Amino acid sequence: MLLVELPYRGAFGGAESAELWARISSALALIPSDHAVVVGGHSRGGVVASTLAAQAPEPDGLILIGTSHPRDVDLSKLEVPVTKIVGTRDGLASPEEVEQNAFLLPDRTRWVWVEGGNHSQFGWYGFQPLDLWAKVSAAEQRRIMTEKVLQLLQTVESNKTSSLYCLNNCKPKRLS
Repeated sequence: MLLVELPYRGAFGGAESAELWARISSALALIPSDHAVVVGGHSRGGVVASTLAAQAPEPDGLILIGTSHPRDVDLSKLEVPVTKIVGTRDGLASPEEVEQNAFLLPDRTRWVWVEGGNHSQFGWYGFQPLDLWAKVSAAEQRRIMTEKVLQLLQTVESNKTSSLYCLNNCKPKRLS
């Protein structure tokens, strides 16, 4: 799994910045070719994950959390496991908006609807303006999210080694 910090939390062009794509390139260069690469993102991170998934080489898996993306790329032909996690009370990536873009994902996408979940509780940054109030606890929403992410990671091809990498402040480091 590739974890890359988005500049400005993805706001104000951070998800499209040259700095971010430099971080991604640096992180990808760290990962041996026999290791699995699963890309994923929450909110604006979903833009980045969708863009990466559309490029060659195709990642080994894709996780989209609390995002209406893909909106700008067609991922319907991806042949890797895809999990899409959606809060039914998401005020930023509304269920209606998410469903409008469903045709851009593979038919075998695993859809996870977190009943009563909102946008903010997928993260750890507090309540976000324009979001709706959740009807499920943050702990429960995150438990469901974590369980489904781990399930996708377990389905990634067993002939590849999985490691977790993080690129924080442009300094790559291996976490496990």
